[in-house]
Amino acid sequence: MKKEIILIVIGLILCVVGLTNRNGKPSVIHWYNYAKVSESDRPKYGRAMGNAVLSLGCAMLLTSVQFLLFGPDQIPVLLGFGAASCMALTLHAQLVYNKGFL
Repeated sequence: MKKEIILIVIGLILCVVGLTNRNGKPSVIHWYNYAKVSESDRPKYGRAMGNAVLSLGCAMLLTSVQFLLFGPDQIPVLLGFGAASCMALTLHAQLVYNKGFL
């Protein structure tokens, strides 16, 4: 039960952060990550990064529901898909709007 509560709390926090960024306010994103993003692209970048964080938060919430319904012995496949989609969306946003990682 402890694992599910931790996943729910972290998932909710990530969903709130993702929704904040998705609304075009990249205030939670570290300044260095959007230093090279042009002023006109910052809302798009915030939306893309918000979608990435939101996908991970939703995957954590769905994984906790899976654990609650089917037991803690389940393989967290949904969490794996959420982490993979978060990484892919973050990589895309960084390459398109930030012109790379450095």
